[in-house]
Amino acid sequence: MQPAYTHGYIHFKDELTAARGFATLHNWVQNAMNKALPPQKDIPDLNGDYNIRGLTRDGSSLEFYADSGRISNLEWQMENFLDAAKRLEGCMNFEASIMTESSSVYWDISDDDMDDINERTRN
Repeated sequence: MQPAYTHGYIHFKDELTAARGFATLHNWVQNAMNKALPPQKDIPDLNGDYNIRGLTRDGSSLEFYADSGRISNLEWQMENFLDAAKRLEGCMNFEASIMTESSSVYWDISDDDMDDINERTRN
């Protein structure tokens, strides 16, 4: 299993359609988190393990965060969320770049590094 997360955006053509879209998607996220999404004829079962949070609106854009302990689950969440968003009036763009721990860059200074840094700065 590989943990994954995203910080995504949904852009609308104007503030009015963004406000309407926010209300609809906020409700969709609440239903998703409670495993209470209604069945749809083109998608057999939308309910599952969702972790979409922090949905906010700023002008004509929405912002959100999501994560999962499995990259495949996060992809599934985002595909379903995209499907809900793109059906809304005025939705122009949906972006959710999925990041994983293996694609991350991390550094923490250790005692050995400090010795190297101190030695380089003395010379």
